[in-house]
Amino acid sequence: MPKPAKILLTDLRGRVHPADVFVCSASFESRSQSVPEQLEGVAFTRVLICANENFPHVIKQGAKQLQHRFGSIARLVSLNTNDPLRTADRLQEAIDDALRSNLNRFLVDITTFTHESLLILLRIFQLRGVDSIEFLYTTAKAYSIGDPDVQKWLTKGIGEVRSVLGYPGRAVPSHKLHLIIMVGFEADRAERLLQEYEPSKVSLGLGAPDSSISPNHYKANKLFHQRLIQKYANVLEFTFSCFDPEAARDALRAQALRLPKHNVLIAALNTKISTLGAALLALEDDSIQLCYATAHQYNEARYSTPGDHCYYFATALPVLLPTQPTVAP
Repeated sequence: MPKPAKILLTDLRGRVHPADVFVCSASFESRSQSVPEQLEGVAFTRVLICANENFPHVIKQGAKQLQHRFGSIARLVSLNTNDPLRTADRLQEAIDDALRSNLNRFLVDITTFTHESLLILLRIFQLRGVDSIEFLYTTAKAYSIGDPDVQKWLTKGIGEVRSVLGYPGRAVPSHKLHLIIMVGFEADRAERLLQEYEPSKVSLGLGAPDSSISPNHYKANKLFHQRLIQKYANVLEFTFSCFDPEAARDALRAQALRLPKHNVLIAALNTKISTLGAALLALEDDSIQLCYATAHQYNEARYSTPGDHCYYFATALPVLLPTQPTVAP
């Protein structure tokens, strides 16, 4: 597949290919409006607006704004960050309804989905054999606006730690656990995962400097990565791409293969594009498990400011066929 193209948001309308269904996610982040603003009036047949019903102010404000933007072709898909089964059911109903209407070309703005709901959506696409999907991701100019790098935060407090629905893995009881964390700005989430799973081996991944969204993001991300390295002894380190899902998948695969006789558990805590890379690996290798830690509080007031660019790319999901595992049994 071609590498993701970084394009100005203002050029997006003239660059996107025709699609039957546009899928987006309402959020407290203003970034959730960046791509839809540019695509208002595009001849989609249907627009699916995903919004978490347990954040009612998001539905009242962000989702309402998106519904007004797209009018009669918009349909609200109510998700719930506390109930992944409910989220999966609602996403599956929306996708199935589109496919029954012979709408099978999807354009997905992944920017403000939660990592978990994005992973569930990708699994549903694979189960339904959807092979015409393009993705958009809006860059952030800044995170945790106004805070120094060492004090940046996106979430506080950890709720439930769980396996991502659709990615249960296939553990071998006699094997030890290798936890691979794609580190972002949320060191507390990473630490909770380490405490919860007590892995025999830990790999901490850092977005590579030449494939980070911006030098400022890399600088802040490195601080959180180093904080974890200093706190936990004998960890393995690796780098991955923050804006190329297939490169991120390949980096994860290579890291998993460093310890072949281990059960592999991956936590994607970086960009949504690199989260897609984790999904690609787990969808092609069902021995790999993905996990997620819910958050009690989001930095809603200062979470991010939108950048001027977005990434636009197509990625083929693995065909749902019996395959040999990537990680040796």
